[in-house]
Amino acid sequence: MEGISRIIIVTDSIQCAQKLLDTSNHPRQGHTIAISKSLRAFFNRDPTNSIQFWDCPSDDRWPLHRQADRQAKSHRIPIQYPNRESWELSRRNECEDIIKEWQMFFENAPYRENQFLDTYDDDDNLVTPTYAKGGSWLTTIGISNSICTRATRLITNHVPIGEYGARFFPNKNTSCPCSSTQLETRHHILRQCPLYKSYNRVGYVLSKIVDFLQSNL
Repeated sequence: MEGISRIIIVTDSIQCAQKLLDTSNHPRQGHTIAISKSLRAFFNRDPTNSIQFWDCPSDDRWPLHRQADRQAKSHRIPIQYPNRESWELSRRNECEDIIKEWQMFFENAPYRENQFLDTYDDDDNLVTPTYAKGGSWLTTIGISNSICTRATRLITNHVPIGEYGARFFPNKNTSCPCSSTQLETRHHILRQCPLYKSYNRVGYVLSKIVDFLQSNL
């Protein structure tokens, strides 16, 4: 392609054109690498070289569309399978890699903040981040805005109680209304305080926490 400085690709599928340059993990990644290698040489030869993609729907019946369609269909290229992974499997593997990285960061206390409350499912497994089936917490908390807001504040310990106030107003009274000496903490409210309903049945199981919030609106 000596002497060529400008490439224009007219396509009726701009999404497919974008996939040609998609460097993420996918079944046709070998083709993308080959195309990228050629384009790199093209751009390195002259920094003013350019490539453009024009989206021209086939419904427009542009005459050159028919010519290009005939030429494309008459050109025979042996089918190559870079790997046996389907597109769906490739995307799933990519999503799983993202979740693993997310969960790795989540295990780091400074990342999730040391006031974050570790909660457990009904089988006593630690609730960890995932996007599947509505996510880890919302599937249990539900769609109620008030319950979701209160659960978020409780889990992050941004609740207007003595423990939270002590971080900003240490000189003010931080004791629980049930006692003149007991610091009003999240743990005390969930596990011990007699002023709340069902206090003796609440641990750090997420479904029990939701029941507690609903019983103490």
